[in-house]
Amino acid sequence: MQEDNKQNNKTGRRDFLRKSLITEGVLAAGTIGLEKVLSGAKDSGGKIKVFTTDGKVYEASSDNLIEYRPLPVTNAEARKGIANKKFVMVIDLAKCDGCKSCTVACQVMHYTESDREWIKVFKMQDADATAPYFFPKPCFHCDNPPAQKFVR
Repeated sequence: MQEDNKQNNKTGRRDFLRKSLITEGVLAAGTIGLEKVLSGAKDSGGKIKVFTTDGKVYEASSDNLIEYRPLPVTNAEARKGIANKKFVMVIDLAKCDGCKSCTVACQVMHYTESDREWIKVFKMQDADATAPYFFPKPCFHCDNPPAQKFVR
């Protein structure tokens, strides 16, 4: 009777260890799969549609694509402007909350350091009796400025 009990005990341990290893393997595989899904990893070789500068649409492998990053321009180059172009931007000062999102968008677009701002946001107050307001002063360099979506 005791030998049968010892035999069942050994079998129980083996089953427990086997099931534990299988469970750990399934959990590890599930974790890796979930991590891949959550990180948004793309399968290599996937086809995506891309636009060319002349407006044509092509299908290309994602392995062959690189991100285009224009080189940063100097202040002198940025101030040359474009011949026969005039820029206008209307800003509703009542809607500006001074968050400087327009400045950050400009810096990201032009790859400038955080200490160099082409769009400045000033806190203004006309008199002691009036409430202060924010006054964004854009640079007017871009045809389609990234900051305009933040200027309400």
